[in-house]
Amino acid sequence: MSVRVEGLIQVDVSDYHDEIAVYADCGDILELMEDNNITAGEMIDYLRDGEYRLDIDEIYNWLETVDIRDLSIVAKKCIDLMRSEYTEAEEGRVQYCNRVASLEAEQKVLTGGPHVRQV
Repeated sequence: MSVRVEGLIQVDVSDYHDEIAVYADCGDILELMEDNNITAGEMIDYLRDGEYRLDIDEIYNWLETVDIRDLSIVAKKCIDLMRSEYTEAEEGRVQYCNRVASLEAEQKVLTGGPHVRQV
């Protein structure tokens, strides 16, 4: 007789924590991050500073043994993260410059001419 179980199953494995290994590929991790609204930056902070922080030797070991598809997923995510952070910073810079230009124009109107700054 077979039994099918669906849903969330929680098992207390605290007595066996030193005997259990869990493996997940990059796709699994990305899916879990998306399901739990974890950003790439938060994951990087956790891996750098968290309870199970990685050291550089672990990273080198992973790079030497990782499947090229997993490495390409990580590289693409890193590039996407850098691109979005750059875009956000550039948009902020443009807004700042526009605001400064607006204030300078307002100053000219209020003072009747160009504002001269004394040094």
